Formats: sequence, structure tokens, C-alpha cells
Amino acid sequence: MDGRTASAESDAARPPPHSGASTSGRRSSDGPISSMRPERPTHMPLLPSGARIWLSMDAILEPTTRFLPCKSDCFWFRDLDPTSGWLPGDSGRPPECLRTATVPTSRIEVASYVRVFIAGVDEEEARWQGDWLLSFDRPEELSIADWEASLEFFGSDWAAGFLDRAIDRCREQSDANATLNLGGFEPTFDPHPQTATRLARAAGALQDLSSRRAASTVGHDEKMTALIDSRFEAMSEFADRTLDHYGPHQALAHRLLAGTATELGDVQNAVHHVRAFSALLPQDRAFTIDLIARLRWARRHTAIRLGPRLRSSCDQSREC
Repeated sequence: MDGRTASAESDAARPPPHSGASTSGRRSSDGPISSMRPERPTHMPLLPSGARIWLSMDAILEPTTRFLPCKSDCFWFRDLDPTSGWLPGDSGRPPECLRTATVPTSRIEVASYVRVFIAGVDEEEARWQGDWLLSFDRPEELSIADWEASLEFFGSDWAAGFLDRAIDRCREQSDANATLNLGGFEPTFDPHPQTATRLARAAGALQDLSSRRAASTVGHDEKMTALIDSRFEAMSEFADRTLDHYGPHQALAHRLLAGTATELGDVQNAVHHVRAFSALLPQDRAFTIDLIARLRWARRHTAIRLGPRLRSSCDQSREC
């Protein structure tokens, strides 16, 4: 696959009968620390190189987690924090936030919320590097033989049953928590959850990612460039969601949207948002002048790339 009910069985993926290595079973609590480790399966698929790979639905909050109400037919899941500049391969645990989404109705849909964990030949602990089953691509440390074995596992009857159980978990959690009409609530596991603070942090991360993207472009590292673009798109989507609500954060939201649109080559949206930012915060002329200069240069010297699709009013009406 080209890569998202609690039960007596572990939520981390157990492989088909032909798979290899085993470890002791262990369940972890539901929280920001345990979210970085899958619940230990009794068995894990052993790849030809000796590495192990498995699936986990731990990003989907357990149905018994009732401290977060949500809208009807929606559920809570852990996602990479869109305000962070963290990329696969960076040190430390991936920063996360909690988000809501519509309960999936198919295996393809739920694969967006199923995490892929990998343990190298000499590694005992699982590593989650921001990979979701739906968008999972071959990591550099996996050989072609490992990748083929992984694809066989992802396409197995067992994996299909696992995705069905993940759908059930989303549905059960929704049934338990669908008690409030929420809009725009997106908590985070860091100490500064305020919207304006998160937007400001994202603006700083954008500058760092911009430099890293320039380096990856010069080095012809297409995979890293694509990863950074996906972070720009996540930042853009986050900033766009915040515009649904009035407040002093809106200038920062337009600034972040202008910056991400510029990085993604979406000149039209960049111009729109830099004008909005300038109207709301006219004293910050340095950012406006710099961005306009970059856009003029881009129009003369670079091809226009397709930027992220911002939500229309129809999209917003379907969101949780």
C-alpha cells in the first residue's frame, strides 16, 4: 500500500501465522508518552533483514477515554502537531496534538489513522517516525526484500481484519463521546495550547523548514523535499482552520498562510494572505516587503507548483 475496540487482544498488529519474532506482551496507559510506543504484540512480522514492522491503532483514543466529548459521528485521534517543524529522522518524540475526524467507513479511510512502527535488526523498542499506513513509503533502512514482505503483510487477510477492528474502535469511541457540538477545539500535548502561541511557533518552524527545503532542493533529495512540503501543507490547513474564529490570532494565521503558500508556489493565495496580514498588522512592514520580493522573484524565475487546497465553505460544513 502506498503509504490511519479495545479488546482482550493487543491493539498493536499481530502478524499472520507465518510471521516470526516474539516479545512479551505489555499494555501502556493512554497518554502523550505511551502514544510514542505501540502496545506490544505477542508476535511481530520478522522481515528478511531481521527488522520488524507492525501496525498500531493507538493513535485512535480508546473508547473508554471519555474526558473529551465530540460531535456526533466523529472521533478523537492523535496526529503530528501541525505547528511543529519536526521531520522523520529528527531526534526526540514527534510532537502531537489531538484532533477530531469523521468516523471512517472503509479500510482505505481508516488506514489514515493506523500507525506503522519499525524496529531495526538491533533495536528492541518500536519507533514511530510519523508514518501512517495509507501514505507509508519504504524507509531507507528497509531493503527491497523487506519492502516486498511488508506489502504482503499489509495486504494480508489479517491486516484487513485489523483495519476492520480499527473502524470499530473509531465507532465505539464516537458512540461513547459524542455528547457535545464542538468546533475548532484542538488541544495539544505542549504547555502552550493557545492559538496565537501555536501560530507564532509555527511561523518560527516555517523559517527553519524553509532553509531545510532549500538544502534538500540543492542536494536533489526529493523525498526530504516532499516531507517538508507535507509539513507546509499541514501548517496551512491548521492556520486555515483558525480563521473560522474571530480573535487577535487572525493576523498570525494570515502570515502563516502567506508563508506556506509562498513555499508551495501558490502565488495567488500568498498574495491574498499577505494583503490580509498587512491590513491587520500594518506595522510589520518588514515581513510584507520581504514576502512580496520573494513572490516577484518566484514569478520571474521559478515554475508554479500546486499548493495545498484550502477548504471551501462546503468542506467546512462537513468537518468535525
